[in-house]
Amino acid sequence: MGLMNVLKFSAACFDLLGWPLFALGYPLCASIRAIETNSISDVRKWVAYWVLFSLISLFDHTFAKLLEWVPFWPYIKLMVICWMVIPHFDGSYSVYQHLVHPCLSMDHK
Repeated sequence: MGLMNVLKFSAACFDLLGWPLFALGYPLCASIRAIETNSISDVRKWVAYWVLFSLISLFDHTFAKLLEWVPFWPYIKLMVICWMVIPHFDGSYSVYQHLVHPCLSMDHK
């Protein structure tokens, strides 16, 4: 019985701490580092992340009542955020290039 309580507590702490750390803490530090090092490619990647993070947050707030019915929605959202944040996957820039840029491009050609 004690192990189950520890696992439940660990899951609750991960849910509470995982979201801010992965979604806000690390991207904030990496964005500041990219700005200070004048790395254009890193700045682009982190701006793409913040654009997607804003769209996800807007979607989450707009459809909050519907998303309550989706099982494991907070964990799904956390996994997507982790995939977008981890530099090895380059997820946020890929999603931006393939989904957001074609739909919301401001190029006046």
